[in-house]
Amino acid sequence: MVEKKVITTIDITDVAYVKWRPEMIAAIKGKMEEQGYRSVRTLAQNIGTSHENLYKYMNGKYHMISVELLNSLCSSLSISMDTLIKIHEISVYDG
Repeated sequence: MVEKKVITTIDITDVAYVKWRPEMIAAIKGKMEEQGYRSVRTLAQNIGTSHENLYKYMNGKYHMISVELLNSLCSSLSISMDTLIKIHEISVYDG
């Protein structure tokens, strides 16, 4: 008898917020430095958010981030979203 595995998936379009982790902050800060951003203010202006809000994110004051804001950060800094959050594509044999 073949053991059946149950796999649960969530459509990323249904997700509003994800956990904002220190390694994500480090990756964003690294890209900012690499691309010559000298301040959070400039990046905030580029993505259409307040510098106060982004400063709090970048200093670990918040623990969740909206997927919309994260996507804006990724787009502005040319970072693939799946390098910051775990996105898995799963193929299942239907047998």
